[in-house]
Amino acid sequence: MAGSRFRLNGERSENEIQHCVADLLDYCLAGQDAFWTHFPAGGYVLSAAASARLYRLGLKRGVPDIVIVYKPNRTLWIELKTPKLGRLSGAQRITHDKLFRAGAPVVTCRSEEEVIAALKRYSVPHREVSFQHGVTPKNARVRTDTHPRPEASEPEELTQGAPGPW
Repeated sequence: MAGSRFRLNGERSENEIQHCVADLLDYCLAGQDAFWTHFPAGGYVLSAAASARLYRLGLKRGVPDIVIVYKPNRTLWIELKTPKLGRLSGAQRITHDKLFRAGAPVVTCRSEEEVIAALKRYSVPHREVSFQHGVTPKNARVRTDTHPRPEASEPEELTQGAPGPW
């Protein structure tokens, strides 16, 4: 059952994580100089005609789940995955690398805490939040090792929250 909350592995689905992150971003970015949206680029069953139409309109394969735009002219892309079983597809790896080379940071997060850590790491203006189960944004970690990149090719500005081309 696709909508069932029962999981043999005890792990939340990517869709459940997405719902929680959407609520979190609505709260954290409210009243801030930041905008976010979700890109419905995958994980949905579409007819062949609907899928073809989206791609003809310009939707690219492998686009991260979330984009945050903030001042001054910066973007942060977030890919959400489940903690244990979520893996990047080949199309996601290629697209994430293209975004990275264009100067737009992409992070893969596996929890709400990792999303908050990414907001902090890239200086996205946001309201503070704490988590009841003992993990706070200060000790949460962001997984940025989703695919290998040579250290020498990484622009220095990226670690400071490089401006994106958008």
